Amino acid sequence: MKRKGTLLCLLAVFFIMTGCGRQKPAAEAPNTAQTAAGQDEASSQAVSAPSEEPMRTAIGQSEETRKSWTKEDLRSLFADRTKDHDWEIVDCAVISDFAFGRVGAILFLDHEKQTVNAAFLDEEGLYQMCGILAPLYSEHGFTYLGNGTVSFRLQTEEGDAYDCRITFSSENGNINFVVEDDL
Repeated sequence: MKRKGTLLCLLAVFFIMTGCGRQKPAAEAPNTAQTAAGQDEASSQAVSAPSEEPMRTAIGQSEETRKSWTKEDLRSLFADRTKDHDWEIVDCAVISDFAFGRVGAILFLDHEKQTVNAAFLDEEGLYQMCGILAPLYSEHGFTYLGNGTVSFRLQTEEGDAYDCRITFSSENGNINFVVEDDL
């Protein structure tokens, strides 16, 4: 009987902590959440943050009616959504396979937080982002690899380049980032 009571208590705590799957409105959501990237160097930590807009994951258009996106479209859409931030857009890439309902990825710098960031945009300009606390290599090589993965180069303390990949995914309303590098 004591085990059943303990188990029920643990389940109740779990559901209270997870909010029973309820998502907080954008006004209640925290602005940033730090997540370790599973990397050995302390200078390469991932920082992820939801956009200030509500998240949408549905792909509402068929392949035939989708807009043909350009880098200029993506830059403009992201700049409009982030005009209150002092972020420097470095490059962007069209997400040609529309993975997880996204149309583009933006590589940008947040000089205040000293992070290199990748934002993944949907067709309305809503985005989710993940940042790396490391300097961007001068020849960054920002590329969309497919299936929600972007690649770019960062710089070690010695000035050498190394490859970094960020993979975005969305499942049942949960946003996930996987950060990998060649160090």
